[in-house]
Amino acid sequence: MFWLQRKQLNSFFRNSLWVVPAGSMLAAVICAPWIRRLDSVLHYSFLQFGVQGARAAVGMIAASMLSFIVFFFSVLLLTVQIASVNLSPRIISRPFKSTVL
Repeated sequence: MFWLQRKQLNSFFRNSLWVVPAGSMLAAVICAPWIRRLDSVLHYSFLQFGVQGARAAVGMIAASMLSFIVFFFSVLLLTVQIASVNLSPRIISRPFKSTVL
């Protein structure tokens, strides 16, 4: 592989927003059967949750993550709006730039 191809590939992975989540989802799908098998062998119960308790905990975690994401992007948008008074449109668009077309 030539140095230019390595540099382009490195730049793609460094600037891409979807590579880490896609890799994490792939790892979760690959690890799921092993985790189920390990759970059936060990019979380990964390915090003595039943099925309904686990569903409630996952629902609470998902709701809190969604709230955090909305809060984070609201703060980011507010920061960009406040900074837009002093900056040009080229600089303002940089945080929202996506390399995927």
